[in-house]
Order: sequence, then structure tokens, then C-alpha cells
Amino acid sequence: MCTVRPMAAVDVLSFEFDAFEIAEDLWVHGYYREGGFSGVTNDSAQWEKLADAAAQFAPDGKGAIIPASDFTAVSLEAGETYAFHLHFPQSTVFRTKPAERLIGEDYLSDDVLGIQVGVTLEEGPFPDKFAAASEFTGRIHYRTLLQCEQIRTTTQVELQWAVDSE
Repeated sequence: MCTVRPMAAVDVLSFEFDAFEIAEDLWVHGYYREGGFSGVTNDSAQWEKLADAAAQFAPDGKGAIIPASDFTAVSLEAGETYAFHLHFPQSTVFRTKPAERLIGEDYLSDDVLGIQVGVTLEEGPFPDKFAAASEFTGRIHYRTLLQCEQIRTTTQVELQWAVDSE
């Protein structure tokens, strides 16, 4: 469970998460809510289900992806806070990373999206307690509209041509 704060409007299309290579059951339930997760980790009425599907191993073998066709895309507004929660009925699927920062502190951000320290849950999908502070280890697949200068860089390239005289 983690929170994100978009710097620009984005559409979240799916999640990719670090999974153990030996995981056999990659079933995942994905949830989201506007606002943080504090005080509502155990209240299913506060969460909207985005996925109830089997994830597929990523081509690089390091993670698993929830197929976009099995994920309900959600639009996020710039400057707002949103919480996401991935629940795995088989607890041996997802790799977690203990956080060195406090819950709610930014640990990863760029010009589009900031991700904050979240928590791992002891049981699920909506428990009363969480286990520890943790960082989301995966990728958020999203779409956004930005000025070209914000998402691409231009590099000067000098080309020299050798031409045969014939």
C-alpha cells in the first residue's frame, strides 16, 4: 500500500510489481482511493477495486504485470494524493523493500509522479494493522499529456558523410 502525488494529470493504466520467480499463483487484487491510506486500511468501502486478475511475468523475468485489459484505468489530478493497494491472496508473490524513510515521505519522484513510502500489510485485503513501512518495488504504467520539452530531451548530433565519387 502506497501513496502517489502526480505533478501532472495522469491516467494510471496498470501496475508492474517485483515478483518472486518461483511464484506460481500471480493473482492480484488492485485498489485505489483519493487521499491517503491512513485510517482506512481496514475499511473496504473506502477503496475502489481496479483489478482482480492474474498478472503475467514481465519479459525481463524480474516482475509481473497486471494486463491492461484486466485493469480499470483511473485518472489522477495534478497535486492531489492517491493511495494504491495491491493485495496478493498468495503471500509469497510480492517482494517488499523495507523503507529507510518514514511513512508518507517521498522516496521516488520525477517531473510527472511522486511516490511516497507506504506500508506492507500483515494480512488482507483490509486488515486493522500493517507490518512495516515499505517502498513500492515495481512500476506504475501511466499515460500523460505534457509539453514535449518536459518529457523529451534534444541532443545535437553531427553527422559526416563519406560519398564515393562514382
